[in-house]
Amino acid sequence: MLPDVRVAKDELLSIGRFAQLVGLTAKALRHYDELGLLRPTQVDDFTGYRWYSLEQARDAVAIRRLRAFELPLDEIAEVLGGDASVLRERLTVQRARLEGRAVVTERMIDELDRLLRGEEELVPTRSLNYRVQDVTELVLAAIHRPARLGELPIPELIGETGKWAFAHDRVPGTAPVAICPADDDGVVDLLVGWPVHGTIEPPAPIELVVCPAGRAVVHTYVGDFMGLSDEWRLLWESLQADGIRPRGEPREHYETSPEEVNDPSEHVTRLVWPLGPKEE
Repeated sequence: MLPDVRVAKDELLSIGRFAQLVGLTAKALRHYDELGLLRPTQVDDFTGYRWYSLEQARDAVAIRRLRAFELPLDEIAEVLGGDASVLRERLTVQRARLEGRAVVTERMIDELDRLLRGEEELVPTRSLNYRVQDVTELVLAAIHRPARLGELPIPELIGETGKWAFAHDRVPGTAPVAICPADDDGVVDLLVGWPVHGTIEPPAPIELVVCPAGRAVVHTYVGDFMGLSDEWRLLWESLQADGIRPRGEPREHYETSPEEVNDPSEHVTRLVWPLGPKEE
């Protein structure tokens, strides 16, 4: 609701003049008005023209600067309605976001440079060194969650299941596991959890899931998690070339934690692809 206080028009600034004064566009100011982020002091009942007071310039400049840092509008509203501690908290969070994006951008530039220098193929083709071995049974304290490829909440589920597993029945020295079988529509019946001893029934939505013992293809991948899809493709091509046909659901064992290994290129993921029972 607009304020009832009416200020003389000669003390107010038109939207065009105010926009010029604060470095925003009239279009942006109309948008901020619609969102309730920066309401004009008065709106002419007949013409609909918006009028702003000079005192609103500080909020307008604050919005402009915070948008330059790509702070979301809902968080800008929190800053305008809060104190210095809220501002500091929001800026700290946004700095971390931008820092994360800078790392990704730097990685993409490095990758582009390798392609330009001819050191890397656009679509890598190579045979992977894998091994076929017996794997033991795993009992996971896990959560099922349908998701779409590219939108997998794996870190979130690792954290959610890990809280219970670490407090109760986790198998020491083991890593979190994700099983991601996709259907024809690209929907993944995602299952993520931690190996546990399986002697205590966990609370919902966590459940005990058994990965049976048996023969499996095992391959260790060292690198950014973003490269896992390519590694799975290369593993599949390598197995096809060798006449090996896996039958179980492939899974990923995250041997290193992003919290402990800062360099994405040093992450270690063990790929395990069950072969099913031996044929007689």
